Amino acid sequence: MNMKAMFLSSIVFVLAVCSAQAQVIDPIRDYADRYGLQDQSEIIRLDADINGNGEDEIFLSREGLVNGKAGNIWIVYVTAHGGYEKLDKPITFRRDAFVVDQHPALGRKALLTYRPSGGGKAKLVALRLENNKVKEEVCEEVEQEGEQSDFVQRTLSAKLRADDIKTVRATRTPSK
Repeated sequence: MNMKAMFLSSIVFVLAVCSAQAQVIDPIRDYADRYGLQDQSEIIRLDADINGNGEDEIFLSREGLVNGKAGNIWIVYVTAHGGYEKLDKPITFRRDAFVVDQHPALGRKALLTYRPSGGGKAKLVALRLENNKVKEEVCEEVEQEGEQSDFVQRTLSAKLRADDIKTVRATRTPSK
């Protein structure tokens, strides 16, 4: 093999390795390192299976890390090869208005959340994972005030359990 071909092969190999998702062993530590959190900082954690593979994904956020009325911004880690893979796109949902359940219209499991959408309306949104990508679908639009809204809020809240969302402490990778 000539030098030019060997050089090009090396570049292709390096690009392939660099573009592959890094394996994450400890999502809490990865999250703390990525976002520069101090040791013992509070992280909000939810473990829930929304891709239907029988293994929980890990959702991590922080108090105050919100997207307006849409709710907390969550980083998602999915199980992969004995560890986890951090998804590229964060998702947003309110801690007080979501449920992980089968959705009849989708025919599969999803995280359903309620979001204000303007003009006195709100949306019931389904967040699901497909090939480790977050897919978002509006299931229906409802009035933000009144019976319809109260029903949606009660339905979502009734399915929450106190142990669904936990607060954990950050641990950072020691500096070298």
